[in-house]
Amino acid sequence: EREFPDTLNIVVTDAKEFACYNIGESYYTVSESGWTLCKYDDLPENVILIKAKGVKCKVGTEIKFSNEKKDEVPKLIIQLLKQYEIPINYVDVTSSLNLTAKVNDQFVVDFGTTTDLEYKVKHLKTMMKEIGEKKTGNIDLSVWNSQNTQGFFVQNNIK
Repeated sequence: EREFPDTLNIVVTDAKEFACYNIGESYYTVSESGWTLCKYDDLPENVILIKAKGVKCKVGTEIKFSNEKKDEVPKLIIQLLKQYEIPINYVDVTSSLNLTAKVNDQFVVDFGTTTDLEYKVKHLKTMMKEIGEKKTGNIDLSVWNSQNTQGFFVQNNIK
């Protein structure tokens, strides 16, 4: 902020914990822009857990990935789930062929790959409404595509 004639005010805003990565027995919280903020022994509350391979976190530095494209997939999944107002517990991108997420403390969703991911998330939103708030279980959208627009729900207790 600038105040004339000769004053410059600097406003600093702390980064907010957005998500966390579990590496070994530690949890590292990160900002939405990808900076490692803190290290915890236990899973912190109110952050999205991201399960991924090849991630290195050091407090005060940017997250490092063994493959630079790996950080794009969890960001994409989180962005789409937020866009469709689906609460997220965790995103698992350890396998690029079996992307999963736990949503609404109610469902574990298998997206398969990123192919047609936005359409899969739209379909998930519809399925969640149809299933209701009292049931829990697994939703399989891994074979969803423009010719096969089916998702499958298996009711069970999830952790």
